[in-house]
Amino acid sequence: MTTDKIIALINTIDPIFLDKKNRQKLYIAVQKNTPQSDLTRANFLADQIIEYKIVKKVSTPILDTFDIITKTDLTRIMHQKKIKYFLLPHRPSSDLKKWAKKNKFFLIAPPADLQTKFENKLFFDALLKKKEIPSPTSIRSQAELGVLANEKLVFQQAEGYGLFGTKFYSNAKQLLAKEKFNPKTTLIRQYLPGIPIGVSVALDGQGNRFYSAYRRQCYINENGFPKIFLGVQWLPKNFFSPKTNLAIEKCLNQLTDILISYKFVGMANFDIQISQGQPYVLECNPRLSSATQHVFSLKELTGYNDIWNFYLNSILKIKNSSHQIAKVPNSKFSGSLLDIDLDEKTLIKKVSPLGVYNFSQNKIKYLGLKIEKLWQNKNNFLLFHETPKANITDQNFTLATIISNFAVFDLKTGSLNEKGRILYKYFRKEALEK
Repeated sequence: MTTDKIIALINTIDPIFLDKKNRQKLYIAVQKNTPQSDLTRANFLADQIIEYKIVKKVSTPILDTFDIITKTDLTRIMHQKKIKYFLLPHRPSSDLKKWAKKNKFFLIAPPADLQTKFENKLFFDALLKKKEIPSPTSIRSQAELGVLANEKLVFQQAEGYGLFGTKFYSNAKQLLAKEKFNPKTTLIRQYLPGIPIGVSVALDGQGNRFYSAYRRQCYINENGFPKIFLGVQWLPKNFFSPKTNLAIEKCLNQLTDILISYKFVGMANFDIQISQGQPYVLECNPRLSSATQHVFSLKELTGYNDIWNFYLNSILKIKNSSHQIAKVPNSKFSGSLLDIDLDEKTLIKKVSPLGVYNFSQNKIKYLGLKIEKLWQNKNNFLLFHETPKANITDQNFTLATIISNFAVFDLKTGSLNEKGRILYKYFRKEALEK
């Protein structure tokens, strides 16, 4: 890995999960006098920590990445400490790219133009059809809707992000009563029932590749359709039949070959629907994701000793050791990630401490801020949030994220299991009651 200075934001949460050796190679930026700064001081050396402060008026108590670089003194500190590399957790906006160019910073993220291209629903759907990779039937004209008139349909904005811009309808008549179909900006596809999974792929410029284990994507459903993202549940490879596994790996190799043909490097995530034992590719998200914390910290999820440095080397064009074409690892890890959301304009009355907890015999015990405690017991989990004690106006605001060593979802249904329901209710109640 490069010896140049790299800075990461603690609100990306990924760096906190790295082992101690890799954490020592980073500068960590965190807002001064916050619970997040306490978490940072407990897990990083003092000379690694950069505490920035707000210097311009902000409209929300929680800052996104662009707010941090434009409304705090972080940019000045980066220049002062001669830090040139900025770890970007998500896709770069045009404003972020301008900021980096102006300040001669290097964004550690997959190529921005390819991120934009592959995340475009219309482009990626057309690519799947061209390469004959299994995917749901798509409709490119209103006339074609007649073929699937009585089928459940998914309506998506081409440049939508996650569930934003995605709507579900029971039939074509219902869809047309609500939506204006423009084949240049929107995509309509058949909705396939089944199990939604995600798989990460890490790629470098030498053709080396690693796949993550499967993770089930879990939602709060309404009328049989996903409504709110709840989290991810890691699955063992034998969750699916050998035949289904072979079909999934075939799709993954085809998809990875496409990324290689475009000279993509870094990490990408594929959304795949397993319907009647067959995989159907839905989307490509060429960036870090909610699953990255576990991927970067647990070898068994990729079968590679240090996927974090593999990722950095890929972006920075540093040669990795050679590796044969990978398969989905036989992981037995059953941990989860759970987002606990609140509705808009909910008054937060109490903020739960960040850090590691133990959950045994239906009792929740706080263990402290040291990340090493997370791995000491299979019943431990980390609670992370940026929640201030104030009115929250964002719709479906994420109160906190739980990253656990144990399952909080039912593997077969994707619904919260008993442990998940207890944790979900406990931390929501903590926030809303004095």
